[in-house]
Amino acid sequence: ALVNSALGDDSSKPNMGKDERLFVGLLDIFGFESFASNSLEQLLINYANERLQAHFNNFVFETEAKLYTQEDIPVPPTAYVDNAGVVASLEDGVLRLLDEECALRRGSDQQFVAKLDRVSDGDVLAPYRGTARTGGELVGRAFIISHFAGRVTYTTDGFVAKNRDALPDAGASTLAASSNPLVASLFSTNVAVERKGARAARRGNRRRECVAKAFGKSLRELTRTVESTRPQFVRCVKPNADQAPASWRGALVLEQLRYMGLLQVVEARRRGYPRRYSYE
Repeated sequence: ALVNSALGDDSSKPNMGKDERLFVGLLDIFGFESFASNSLEQLLINYANERLQAHFNNFVFETEAKLYTQEDIPVPPTAYVDNAGVVASLEDGVLRLLDEECALRRGSDQQFVAKLDRVSDGDVLAPYRGTARTGGELVGRAFIISHFAGRVTYTTDGFVAKNRDALPDAGASTLAASSNPLVASLFSTNVAVERKGARAARRGNRRRECVAKAFGKSLRELTRTVESTRPQFVRCVKPNADQAPASWRGALVLEQLRYMGLLQVVEARRRGYPRRYSYE
């Protein structure tokens, strides 16, 4: 806060607009999650990972390609896993259908899965086709997403109920009236919408915003902020799964490097000029 206050207090630019302000931000992104049983929480966390990975891909690989073109350096393009299709499938497919299902009075997890099965492409989004030996009890209750970091099976039990679990209006009003400016700002929009749409709500034309939709809106705002900055990336790698010192598991490390796309980053830099010096 002290650093950003100092950066924002630029007396040489008294007319600096909100979009031109200087700040240093630290974003600690979610870790990719894949457990024995994955639900809505894991879906949203992995969706955030996909969004931020797409920004990483665009910044690193496309920026590198443009630099080589500008400098007239004959470097062949580096193949990397483009996850734009995964992001589109999540936003325009899974999350959109989940929001629509929650809007129905009799919406259910089973109907949600049935709709996903009808729009699945078998590539990014696929229906769960198990057997009695390999988990056939989840047929009709699960779906599969081929994420950037690997395939994950999501069990939809409770998806619709969890997605409807929004903060009550009375609670939002109380938090919006908080004496803490940060807390009040987080809920002021909800209260404004509530007051403005009270009459429409009585006519049945307004419904409460679901969890996944609110999460997606917040994530898109975060992404726009990140895309307007000059990022520096720090990728963390776990040497072992036991949280033990002086223990190195090569297969685990290699798997993380591959999932993060770092092997392709190294390849892209190796093909160009990895050591660069500024010049006047």
